[in-house]
Amino acid sequence: MLICGRDPAVLAAAAAAISTETGGSVSHIGVDLSNRRTIGPFVEDVVREVGQVDIFVGNAGVERQTFIDATTGEDLDAIFETNVTANILLSTMLSAGMKSRGWGRIIYLSSIAASRGSTDGHGVYSASKGALEAYMLAAAVELGAAGVTVNCLAPGAFLTDLAQSRLDLYGPVAGKAAYDAFAQMAAVNRWGRPEELEGPILLLASDAGSYVTGQVLHVDGGQSIRMRP
Repeated sequence: MLICGRDPAVLAAAAAAISTETGGSVSHIGVDLSNRRTIGPFVEDVVREVGQVDIFVGNAGVERQTFIDATTGEDLDAIFETNVTANILLSTMLSAGMKSRGWGRIIYLSSIAASRGSTDGHGVYSASKGALEAYMLAAAVELGAAGVTVNCLAPGAFLTDLAQSRLDLYGPVAGKAAYDAFAQMAAVNRWGRPEELEGPILLLASDAGSYVTGQVLHVDGGQSIRMRP
């Protein structure tokens, strides 16, 4: 397994934690996927490090609070370069090998925000995830006959660093209220635990999911099926 990220310290710690938990070997390479010029050299480094890549999980994501009447071109570039462009370029470079070997798995991390509106400045982020889901559909059709499946996971409320950064914008009191509100939106009445994404990813990455392609799997505790809390 190989993971990548922008922060060397965080990356090394994550690799060590995964290796300890799984007993497997975990390599890591630092890269800023928001800079498209780094992606080609990064893929070359990956191939040198691990050889062929059969499973690609595209989970890089950034977000800014960008209200509709105040969005800038810089906001668009910052969000789309990481959330969409990086995934497309990585898929382009990695899928050729998957096709030649007749087997591959591509899994993108989308969000329930791709299909839900809000009033808290989610617009550009939501658009980027919607674009990723649309690209997934085309990639699934193009690559399916070669034995490569392409799917999206769309998480709901998981307390990742990105989610925490959004809660922090509200301050302690309003942030706690927002946290509780998101928990109540889920049918299971709580936020998701990071480990609860493991099973869905393993399904889509393995032969157990060999007949699943072109799908958006919502892992959201029922958040997307409720009319109201």
